Amino acid sequence: MKIEWLLPLGKLNPGLREPDTPPDIRDFARLSKVAEDVGLDAVLAEETKDDSFQMMAFGAATTEWIQLRTSVAMAFPRSPTATAMSAWPLARLSEDHFMLGLGAQVRAHIQRRFGLD
Repeated sequence: MKIEWLLPLGKLNPGLREPDTPPDIRDFARLSKVAEDVGLDAVLAEETKDDSFQMMAFGAATTEWIQLRTSVAMAFPRSPTATAMSAWPLARLSEDHFMLGLGAQVRAHIQRRFGLD
């Protein structure tokens, strides 16, 4: 059985309230290492408020073998070239422990964050 951890833990599921202290992107590196130290198989980062590519770089810099995954990096607002240019260095930095997950996200999020239809 594989065990994965979705970071940052801002809101665990739609039925739970927001945490008292919002997650800090700087914690991603430390928490990725904690996940690796306890033997988890992967750490995932969703792209909602922060750029998941940047979070993956923090994790890749502090871990050795744990798989790092974007849990739905937004595909539509970025060109395929820009997405590849962000993913390729992460694959090298993580020594091939990075997995790119792409998705569409919801229209309202793309409109608010990127000003696109």
